[in-house]
Amino acid sequence: MRRRNRKKYRNDGFMSRATPYAGLVVLISVLGLGNVWMKCRCQALGRDIQTFEREQAVLEKRRQNEEYRWNQTKSLRNLQAALKKHGIIMGWPDPNSSQIIRMSRAGIYGERWDALTGESRQVAHLERIWANE
Repeated sequence: MRRRNRKKYRNDGFMSRATPYAGLVVLISVLGLGNVWMKCRCQALGRDIQTFEREQAVLEKRRQNEEYRWNQTKSLRNLQAALKKHGIIMGWPDPNSSQIIRMSRAGIYGERWDALTGESRQVAHLERIWANE
């Protein structure tokens, strides 16, 4: 009769049966901690985004206020008041002088012959308005 192989059925104790389960427990723990870390990171980024959005709203309001103040400053009445306040004597250009040059909308560009290169170029037509002369 054959003898039974004692090494095949050897009882190594608890550790031989628990090792695969211990690896599974470690894997689940690592995944759980990774999930907790990811949630904490997302919450921190969410708080940062909210802070930046509040800051952006404050800056946008400040920009709108500055734009309103600039538009108020460059109005004719306020511009004249500022000139008077600072003692600057300044008027509008004389309508009879050649200080004002107007460009017409129709036919803005015309051709001009360039003597150096021998080709035509696009140039702007300047039209003097009789009211400004």
